[in-house]
Amino acid sequence: MIEYVYNQDERIVKWAEALLGNGHRMRDDAKAIAMEVDGELRGAVLFDTFGVNDCLVTVVSNGKRRWLTKAFIVRAMAFPFIQCNFTRITCLVARKNTLSRHFIRRFGGWKLEGIMRRAGPGGDDLLLYGMLRWRYNGPTTSAGRAGFPGDLP
Repeated sequence: MIEYVYNQDERIVKWAEALLGNGHRMRDDAKAIAMEVDGELRGAVLFDTFGVNDCLVTVVSNGKRRWLTKAFIVRAMAFPFIQCNFTRITCLVARKNTLSRHFIRRFGGWKLEGIMRRAGPGGDDLLLYGMLRWRYNGPTTSAGRAGFPGDLP
């Protein structure tokens, strides 16, 4: 059975940090939402480094496909854009991480805003992506925009 996991930040952060490796650590202010299938965490979106208008976003999965559903995306994007009322979110992706770069390009709404030279693990460049609230239109269906409030099953 699919469950959406809230208010278990410590558990989800520990799981995500183990998968991220390279000594990656989330900040103490991290919040998280995860998808769990039959008791196994499959994927999570984590938020930290909170500012006045934005936060950093990290997406992690256990490598299994089909965990990032429209229902999960709506929940994950509702946190920064509705609950926190942020105008933007920021994501850092290592230049060498081709899977994440492909994912972020296909997700939609993200714009490459800069390069942080030699700022990543092992001296890799980090690509800085930003998404503005009004650029995120929500997941779409063949019938059109799914939108936010009434879309939570």
